[in-house]
Amino acid sequence: KQKDFNLRTARFDFFGEQVEVEYHKKFKQSFRSKIGNEAIADYWQALASQPHKEIVTQLSKTADELQLNDWGTALLFDQFARELQGSNQRNQASRQLTSWFLLVKAGFNARVAYNDQVFLLMPSEQQLFATTYFTLDSQRYYSVSLNEKPMKPGKVFTYSGKHLDGQRNLDFSEPNKFIANKHQAERDLSFNYNGEKYDIKVHYPKDMVNYFSTFPQLELKNYFSAGMPNETAYSLLTQLKPIVEGHSETEAVNRLLRFVQTAFEYKTDDDQFQRENYLFPLETLHYPYSDCEDRAALFAWLTESLLKLDVVIVEFPGHVATAVQFSQKSNGDNWKFNGKRYTIADPTYINANAGMTMPQYQSKAPTLVAF
Repeated sequence: KQKDFNLRTARFDFFGEQVEVEYHKKFKQSFRSKIGNEAIADYWQALASQPHKEIVTQLSKTADELQLNDWGTALLFDQFARELQGSNQRNQASRQLTSWFLLVKAGFNARVAYNDQVFLLMPSEQQLFATTYFTLDSQRYYSVSLNEKPMKPGKVFTYSGKHLDGQRNLDFSEPNKFIANKHQAERDLSFNYNGEKYDIKVHYPKDMVNYFSTFPQLELKNYFSAGMPNETAYSLLTQLKPIVEGHSETEAVNRLLRFVQTAFEYKTDDDQFQRENYLFPLETLHYPYSDCEDRAALFAWLTESLLKLDVVIVEFPGHVATAVQFSQKSNGDNWKFNGKRYTIADPTYINANAGMTMPQYQSKAPTLVAF
């Protein structure tokens, strides 16, 4: 086979995975004009007239192999554009416009906004928080920064051109499918119950933590339904199973409560991250501290996975706990929701058993949320 001297290879690290993408050297186009509708349209044409289908095919194939969800896929495409165009400020427009072009060609619904920089706009199946958005054609387009700095609110224009290849909104569900297992980390956890000490050693993929830190803030219930990567789930559940086995439902729930209440140290998001930051259950295993939402999501996942009991989110003003549907009538504070009775289980109220509400919330009426 004759060597094609027009081909180049982009190599980059994607959360511990080495990615290689071949591209035609002419696909790398520099955007050097003043940013405006016409200049953007011309740049799109310049890219469209160069070989690009193979790039989209290779990146999509890599996304499939790594089992990335839409967010991971968008990050991968964006990272290729970064590798191609360079990561300095001077190439910001070339980089973002290349990223946009490829994402649209891969089937994503994406638009761009601009001032003296270019910003990528994408709609999402899930509501995003703390993310600037614009309503275009009665649809919410979020300024997703992917690998760039987030957009500061200010005056921007949106590019009016529509490219109909892209119809798909970002979907943030199934975040754990990404097979990132190159670098394993471990953490020792322990808790006491009825005078007995239990030690748990968890193994988890460290790259996944970095990956999750790129996610924009989602609605709370998404963290409850996210689940856990397979090998981490296995490592944690096989160690907790003998601790809860052979006990009544309430006793088993109390044991899981004690684990989540006392094996992790409490700190608010403001103290740990200087901002509101819900954690996926995997992240709670990694970070030194967690708050009430994080514990509630981890506890809910453990209870549903190990005990097969239905759990709902309990939202008080300023506090989040969970409630469990027991098969027998149980003691303590409970509520009727969707025709079933749920008993409070608060993974942040230290040493509290199922049925016990923190004193300061006892008189408050919570909102129950299914996930």
